[in-house]
Amino acid sequence: MLFMKCVLAVGIAALSGSVLAEGVAADANQSAASHILDVSPGGLSPQAAADKIRAARTAGDRARWAVRVKKGTYRIEKPLEMDAALSDVAWVGEDGACFSAGLPVTGWKDTGKGWWEAPIPRKADGQPVYFEMLWVNGRRADRARYPNGRECLPVKGSRQIPVTNGVTRMFAETVCFSNGVLKALGNIPKEELGSAQMCAAVNWMFGRRILTGLDIEKDEASAFSKDDWGGWKNWVTANALVWFENIRSAFDAPGEWFYDTVWGKVLYRPLPGESLTSFSAVAPSEVTQLIAVRGKPDSGAVVTNVVFRNLTFEHTTGRGFFGEVGRPTQWHQYQAAVQTDAALVFTGARDCRIRNCTVRHTGNYGMRFYDGCQRDSVVDCTLEDLGAGGIMMGSEVPHVAKGEKLTRRIIRTLAPRSVAFNVVSNCTIRHIGLFIPEGTGVALTHASDCKVVHCDIYDGYYSGVSVGW
Repeated sequence: MLFMKCVLAVGIAALSGSVLAEGVAADANQSAASHILDVSPGGLSPQAAADKIRAARTAGDRARWAVRVKKGTYRIEKPLEMDAALSDVAWVGEDGACFSAGLPVTGWKDTGKGWWEAPIPRKADGQPVYFEMLWVNGRRADRARYPNGRECLPVKGSRQIPVTNGVTRMFAETVCFSNGVLKALGNIPKEELGSAQMCAAVNWMFGRRILTGLDIEKDEASAFSKDDWGGWKNWVTANALVWFENIRSAFDAPGEWFYDTVWGKVLYRPLPGESLTSFSAVAPSEVTQLIAVRGKPDSGAVVTNVVFRNLTFEHTTGRGFFGEVGRPTQWHQYQAAVQTDAALVFTGARDCRIRNCTVRHTGNYGMRFYDGCQRDSVVDCTLEDLGAGGIMMGSEVPHVAKGEKLTRRIIRTLAPRSVAFNVVSNCTIRHIGLFIPEGTGVALTHASDCKVVHCDIYDGYYSGVSVGW
């Protein structure tokens, strides 16, 4: 069941002592780096440090580097990208060192109507930043929702009709309810439909649609799709659980917030005891990735021996099913939220290690390891308050070494893009699937010889660990 909470203590396979010993030894070697850079608020930025190391490598430097990240919050406006030139670098944080794509929402005023409001933050070009998550005093606030809490509406049925609009073939979708359950929403003004969403949990899948209409007399809600999702991918079946988000009439409970596209405001109903004098609100900017390790496994230009230790990563947004960012999300159900990305992404990464780090407050996965990631490890980390899942590891399609045939799923020789021999150990992964409920604690797709051991995985809506694809 998609909405069953799960508590899972994982011990898949036995963790080889040599694997951990090698990782600890490698980390110790990083502490003996020939070059050390200090990153600090008001001083050298993480991006400037990466640029400085890359320039040195271009000039012929091959020494180990250590980047000491001083306490503070470092605003990430674009992913911190690392190619092969940034191999053999340890990024080590003091307690309180944090990389964030968060955007403070300020200027709050009490309207006297039961809610507070603040102007929507603006981008450099003057356009409003669009976001679908808000963290209030460190807590993920509930988006205006009908029904409230975690209740859902039962579905009577649905239909889908192909519509051709010029050269684009679309599908008009209608979801049918009963017993007048939509009357509580009233008639939604046309100018607000574009940011109102209908969400549905169907078996192991999840869909999120932008509303195009609401007929409260017929008890029907309409949306659109770019694809025909018939068969097992049907948008809404009779056993689906449906709810609505970011509708003004649903903005009715303490702790809820509403993105007001008409007036350019963010509205929030305070919880008992909350005060404007001690109140902070953070929204994600339009950044989905904080760290992007981008090796090139086909050419052999992989990224090796990068360490992240004692760092916090937070406040990323998600992206829609077709890669869209910065506008209302359309999410088409599939499985395990495989179409989204993560706050930390790795491609062509070898012998990289994430130690004692925290990833939280995301709209996507915490970490993703794509093609060519081998012998990487995630140890003693906490991943929590995640929009999708915790860690996804594996290539998007199977890769087989040249001249070898895949027989009974047995891989004898690794291809450059194979994902293998990675370890997730002693990690806590919790409070997951908070924007895309089909996210999993750990997902291993096209991967081999990987280990997930001694982890606590709990408070999610789908699988704790999903293996195979």
